[in-house]
Amino acid sequence: MVLQRNKKVSFLVVVLAISVATINCQTFDVTKYGAKPNGQIDQALADAWKEACAAPSKATIVVPKGTYNLNKAFFLGPCKSPVVFQMDGILMAPSAAKGFKDGEGWVTFEKLQHLTITGTGTFDGNGGQSWGKKCKRTDYCEQLPINIRLNFITDSVIEGITTKDSKQFHFTVLEGENLLFTNLKIIAPEESWTTDGIHLGRSTNITITDTTIATGDDCISIGDGTKQLKITKVTCGPGHGISVGSLGKYQNELPVEDITVTDCTFKGTSNGVRIKTWQGSTDVLYLVCGAYPCEGIQLNNIDLKTTGSKIKGPAKSVCTNVKPEMSGTVNLPPCTTDDSA
Repeated sequence: MVLQRNKKVSFLVVVLAISVATINCQTFDVTKYGAKPNGQIDQALADAWKEACAAPSKATIVVPKGTYNLNKAFFLGPCKSPVVFQMDGILMAPSAAKGFKDGEGWVTFEKLQHLTITGTGTFDGNGGQSWGKKCKRTDYCEQLPINIRLNFITDSVIEGITTKDSKQFHFTVLEGENLLFTNLKIIAPEESWTTDGIHLGRSTNITITDTTIATGDDCISIGDGTKQLKITKVTCGPGHGISVGSLGKYQNELPVEDITVTDCTFKGTSNGVRIKTWQGSTDVLYLVCGAYPCEGIQLNNIDLKTTGSKIKGPAKSVCTNVKPEMSGTVNLPPCTTDDSA
C-alpha cells in the first residue's frame, strides 16, 4: 500500500515537471502556421513571431529543414520573454531586389533583448544577379538589401547559422550591446562586392569568434562608435580582411575604441587588419595623451602619403604629452606639431 502511494506520488511529480517544462518553453513551428517547403513563408513567419513575441515565457520559433521562399521579414520587439529563432531550414530570397528602401534588411530583428538566433540552416540572399547591376563596383550599394539587420539588439547570441550570397552586407549591427557571434559561416563569391561579412556601428561589447567568413569585401567592417569589440579565431578569406572604417567622411562620427583582434587566419585577402579613413586635413597621425604622459609608444615601418588634389600641403603629425620611438623606415616624422603642455 505504501509502495503504491509512493509510485503515485512519483508519477505525479513527473507529470508536474513535464507540465512546468512545457509552460516554461513554448515552441512555434512555422509549418503549423501554413509554411510548406518550396512555398512562401512570409505570412507564416509573421504569425509565428506575433504569438512567440507575446508569449509569457521563453518561446522558440522553429524553421524546420526544407527550402522556403521569403520576400522580406521584420521581427519587431520588445517581446515579453526571451525568443529563440531556431533556423534549421533554408530561407531563400528572390533573385531580384524589389521593394527595399536604402540600407534595409531582407531579414530584420529590431528592439530585442535576450534573442538567440541558432541552428544549422541558411539565410540565402540569392545575390548572384544583383552584384554590379545597381551600382558601380567601387560604390557602396545601399539600394540592395542586407541579409540580416540587427537593430538595437542587446544581450543576445547568434550562433551556428550560415548566411550566403547576400545582395549587400551579410550582417549589419546598429547600436547593439553585449552580443556574441559564434560558429557562423558567412560565404559569397570573391567577385561579389559590397558583401561585407559583419558590419558594426555604434555598438558595444561585441564578440565574434570561431567563425568562417569568405566574401568579396571586408570580412568584418567596423563603423563609427564601435567599442569593446573582440575578434578571435576568425578565418577570413577571400575578401578585404578586417577593416576599421572607413571613418571621417561624415560629421559627428563617434570614436572607435578598444578593438582586439587575436588568433585569426587570413587566406587570400587583400589586407590583414587595416584602418580606412577619409582625410579632412594634412594632420594624418594623432598621438594624444592626457596630463600623465604616455610611455612605450613605438612607430615602426610606417608609410603614410597624401594623394589627390583636395588636401594641400605635406602630411603632418600631432603629438600631445608623448615622445614616440621610431624604428625601421618612417617617412612621416612624428610630432611635426607638438601640443604638449
